[in-house]
Amino acid sequence: MALPSELQALSRFHGHLGVYVTLGLRMGQIGKRVFGHYKGLNAAVECRPKPPMLCVVDGVQFASGCTMGKGNITVEDADDPVATFSKDGRALRIALRRGWRERIDDEMSKELEREQSVFYYRLPEADLFDVIGPELSTSSPPGSGARTPVSGRRAARRPRRPSGPAAHPVRSRGPESRRGRAARRRR
Repeated sequence: MALPSELQALSRFHGHLGVYVTLGLRMGQIGKRVFGHYKGLNAAVECRPKPPMLCVVDGVQFASGCTMGKGNITVEDADDPVATFSKDGRALRIALRRGWRERIDDEMSKELEREQSVFYYRLPEADLFDVIGPELSTSSPPGSGARTPVSGRRAARRPRRPSGPAAHPVRSRGPESRRGRAARRRR
């Protein structure tokens, strides 16, 4: 399977491909598309403090231009990945839709990471993310410990959640997948 050039570059930057770094890339793309050039752009990423979910941070850095070295990105502990971008008093919150994290964690496979990354790279944004904003915010600079409050409207439509094997062509069917465990219980 030929990788899109952007995923090839992401793989070189991060060291390998994976679902969470790809999701971070997608979040960073949305933030940069809405706010433009990274100058003046800040990102607050919420995720688990260990890989693989922590890889979201590298994807956000890669796509948005916000980096730890420039001090315009912060990371906070959370169960689900969220990226909040702010610039010029406006904020945009991008959160993984309900149910996707559990599905990703259940199906994640080192052997299928390229295929899974391409799948999540090509999936429509509206299927993956709840996007709120951009709205006026009272954001604090990164590192201040304050969260960016966002009160806004839902910008993305709420699509049906894909289901069935055809919805996810790289679904794991190994003994530790959800489907594998269910099959063992039926025996």
